[in-house]
Amino acid sequence: MARHINSLCEGIAELRLDGARADTVNCIISTHGEKVCFNRTAPVRLAGKVEEYLTRLMSAIRAELTAQGELAVRDGALGRRPHDWFFEHPMQLAMLAWRVDWTEKMERALDEAESGSRRAVFDTAQGQVEALATLTKPLQGELDTLRRQTLAGIITHAMHGRDVAVFLLQEGATSRLCFRWHSQVRAHWRRAGDNDESSAASVHVGDAHFDYSFEYLGNGSRIVITPLTERVFLAAAYASRLSLGVAHAGPSGTGKSETCQEFAYLVGRPHRVLCCGPEMDAFTVGSFLTGLATAGAWGCFMEVSRLPEAVLSVVSAQIKAVLDASRARSAIFLLNGDEHPLHAEAGVPFFTLNTAAPAGRSEMPESMRALFRPVAMMIPNLGVIVDVTLVTAGFVKSRELGGKVLKFYEFLGSLASKQPHYDWRLRSIKNALILAGRARRAEPSQPEAGILMRTLRDTHLPSIVNEDLLTFMGLLADLFPDTFNAMPRRKNAKFEAAITTAARAMHLQPQEYFVQNVTDLHDLLGARHCVLVVGPPGTNKSAAWRTLAATWNASEKPVVNRAYDPKALTLRELYGYVESSSREWCEGVLPRVLRELIDEGAANAAVQKWLVLDGHVDDLWLEGMTSL
Repeated sequence: MARHINSLCEGIAELRLDGARADTVNCIISTHGEKVCFNRTAPVRLAGKVEEYLTRLMSAIRAELTAQGELAVRDGALGRRPHDWFFEHPMQLAMLAWRVDWTEKMERALDEAESGSRRAVFDTAQGQVEALATLTKPLQGELDTLRRQTLAGIITHAMHGRDVAVFLLQEGATSRLCFRWHSQVRAHWRRAGDNDESSAASVHVGDAHFDYSFEYLGNGSRIVITPLTERVFLAAAYASRLSLGVAHAGPSGTGKSETCQEFAYLVGRPHRVLCCGPEMDAFTVGSFLTGLATAGAWGCFMEVSRLPEAVLSVVSAQIKAVLDASRARSAIFLLNGDEHPLHAEAGVPFFTLNTAAPAGRSEMPESMRALFRPVAMMIPNLGVIVDVTLVTAGFVKSRELGGKVLKFYEFLGSLASKQPHYDWRLRSIKNALILAGRARRAEPSQPEAGILMRTLRDTHLPSIVNEDLLTFMGLLADLFPDTFNAMPRRKNAKFEAAITTAARAMHLQPQEYFVQNVTDLHDLLGARHCVLVVGPPGTNKSAAWRTLAATWNASEKPVVNRAYDPKALTLRELYGYVESSSREWCEGVLPRVLRELIDEGAANAAVQKWLVLDGHVDDLWLEGMTSL
């Protein structure tokens, strides 16, 4: 069971087992390495029936997080420097304690303003600005990965808290019933003497109320909260209050599914994502929905319009059965003729619609539309996102450099030619800024503008076609005139010589452009988990990755690769399917191979594992990679 704990609890990667029979859990470890030990509650022994000890384990985790959360809230109220006590608690609880403290300070200031104090909101806003300045200083120094992740997540929300405080000051808000404040995500902690029997913490958005669930969700990266994100949170909160779902519509790369996940994180709820596909039937989607409602988790149905119309009609009836039972506060719900227990915290189903998707998608039936509140997510607030991302990456001149980044991508989108592989939207910007943060930490003595310019150049240059090369380099020279010539592309003569040797051993001609292609692929693999190599036939795409693998195999970085032509297999053979008669899952080629590579990696972490899909790229099989 411990081996599959991540499939049950997305935030937990490992259980630390002790005892004579190694069957006692005294610590859980997140997917990012954060450790939460049972210091306030007793360890859990995994004995008896699996469903019984798993129930005990989940209850023990919630009890431990509740106890540690109380300590975090107490530390936040003592007035200690934030970065002194943040690291003493799990990131999830530190963020909850920060939000509780921020909510209390803001509401106290608004109450004082309502009583006639003219400086209450100003003093609180000034305190938020000073606290943020204190928080950002450690990011500019040496921090281990875990602490940096924790601090970056809290700073992301603290910058939004500062912006809210400044806005309330500028608008002259004098009451906590002010809509801008009332629409925020506000957290409260149940104090001693309260008669409330609900959770120790509660989250409020508008008039909607959520008990904080204290599910352990790990310490992953947090998204930037923008005005668009606020509107989505508000719509989701009111939809939950009315026992409805939320439908996010917009082009890809606008943060639709990430916003769903962030809202679930803020209220401590587990969140699952199902990438819908044409091979799914109503029983498959119904099973997923049943699991969500039974466990009290929130779920996001990505690209729900990819489901066939006949399936969508049945799915709308299934969702209606769950929402009706939740609205009636029933303990059970009826689905496909069977009764299932309904969790008291069963909440908001989300689904996303890609407005820029290719033709051929199913139309949403009216019965489905009536169950969801629509939210348009068309254009993300890039200015806020870039500014916050640069700050959390350790850049001091975030405002100045952020403006240059926005101009760079804006001009590229309008001046560069229209190529199918070009992407100048949010995902591309975010990846480049994350890489710039890594370079900033690796070379703290270099100028920030130079590091950012070099990252933008080296990240996108391999994908630029010849006709756009002059435009691309000219934009960089105009935006970064002081550092453009001072930061040339780094050359690794030893590695290029190894590429030349490997190419000749494979009876290939190591021309300069080919060596550069292999070097670019090497650099991209060091920055991303997934790389798409595009180009017409006969342009060395397959030869490039094979040469890079041979180069690494000849050095101290052995590579194991599994290559398949995705067009040689059907979608069912690639990803798997549910057998219609027995309802058993038949695993596809890609999930099985990926699991084998992961198992090999556990045995030998020094070996790199590649899953190569070498063939024609199309939407049919590429979209399924999201869920894989």
